[in-house]
Amino acid sequence: MFKIKKFMSFAKRRRAQAGRVKAEAVMTEPPTDFWESFLLFITRFCTWLFVGKVKLVGVENLARCRLSSDSLIVAPNHSSLYDVAVLPPILKNWKARYMADQGVMGSFAGLAGLLLSRMGVFTADRHLAVEVLLSGQTLVMWPEGFTYLDGQMGRFRKGLARIAHAASIERKQPVYVLPVYMRYGKYPGSWIKKLPIRLQYAFLLLAFPYFRRGVKVVIGEAISSNDLPQDPDDANEFLRSELLKLSV
Repeated sequence: MFKIKKFMSFAKRRRAQAGRVKAEAVMTEPPTDFWESFLLFITRFCTWLFVGKVKLVGVENLARCRLSSDSLIVAPNHSSLYDVAVLPPILKNWKARYMADQGVMGSFAGLAGLLLSRMGVFTADRHLAVEVLLSGQTLVMWPEGFTYLDGQMGRFRKGLARIAHAASIERKQPVYVLPVYMRYGKYPGSWIKKLPIRLQYAFLLLAFPYFRRGVKVVIGEAISSNDLPQDPDDANEFLRSELLKLSV
């Protein structure tokens, strides 16, 4: 009887924590070595299974950032649901913090958010993102906000530029944005955009052997927040053009 009550109490606490993650943006501690290793194991396996070979270009730009900047925003395009598996092994040992949509964090009654938060993921929130940068951690965010599974880059949302400027003002030092362009070997046609997003994901998961053609990851030179236009729309166009240059 005591063990049953103890288990019920444990389950109740976990449900409460999951509900909190689902209901609001909550910043947790950076991932421990165990959860960092767990994240790398899972993402490497998923990359091998669903993506295949990863070709990395511009790794010297990543190494340069590691040496010269303690406040970095990694800004990749978002053309596949497998982006979240490809990136962590590239950023290994950085213990990066990943910003995710509330819908992702709220999946499975918030249990997904509870697990992901242990691995450095937090619900999208501009103030929390600035907090990550002020603490000297690496922030990973997808400026498009959504996944465009046809391989075409979508419009950027205004959050990245605002976060970079806000953090640089607080730090009284520039924040750097590292553009990363990922191009997969095979994409569905534009027809896939006609499907609800969950059906798009389901299709790619079921048809993954056909789309398992590898990915090319191009890392550009870091951009100082001092070089970003103050207007968020202009800054978005500038960052988007810089990412598109890497696609050539």
